[in-house]
Amino acid sequence: MAFDQIDFDILRELQNNARISNKDLAEKNGIAPSTCLERVRKLKEEGVIQNFHAQVSPQALGVGVQAMISIRLRQDAKISYEQLCKEISQIEEVINVYLLAGAIDLLVHVAVRDIE
Repeated sequence: MAFDQIDFDILRELQNNARISNKDLAEKNGIAPSTCLERVRKLKEEGVIQNFHAQVSPQALGVGVQAMISIRLRQDAKISYEQLCKEISQIEEVINVYLLAGAIDLLVHVAVRDIE
C-alpha cells in the first residue's frame, strides 16, 4: 500500500486519540468525512491499523513501579529461550518479554505495587 501525507496524518491523530470521531478526524486532515472513513477502512484492511485499545492508568490499578529486568542465560542453560519466555510470561506481574541480541538475552517488563 502506498501512503501519502494524509494517511500519515490520520495515523498520527488516531495514535493520539483512537476515539476521535470520523467527522473530527476528517476536519483535522482537510478531507471529506466519506474520504476519511474510506482511508481508515483501507488502513485497517491492509493491516496498518491492527487494533484500537484503551490505555489504562497503572496508578489507578495500584501499580506504583514498573521496571525492565535484563536476563542473561548461561551457555549451558538447560532451558530454551522459547520455554523461558513462555514461563516468564505466565507470571502475573509481567507485561512483556523481549528477546534481544547482544550481551543481554531477555528483557522483562514488569509492573508491581511497590519495590517490596
